[in-house]
Amino acid sequence: FGIPTRIATLSKIDLYRAEEVFITGTGAGLARIASLDGERIGGEGEGPTYARLYKAYFELVRSGG
Repeated sequence: FGIPTRIATLSKIDLYRAEEVFITGTGAGLARIASLDGERIGGEGEGPTYARLYKAYFELVRSGG
């Protein structure tokens, strides 16, 4: 998808300052993290990167992939 990625150890401060935070896993698929310790992360609703990845993931699962 041309989304820049990097591997890094992040602090809570990094997460609080993020525009979007989400996790992935075999059981959860893709899950948005809206808050951490009661502090909102990013803006209201889904961010554009999460929405794009979630749509692609849903389509892959639906197609049996």
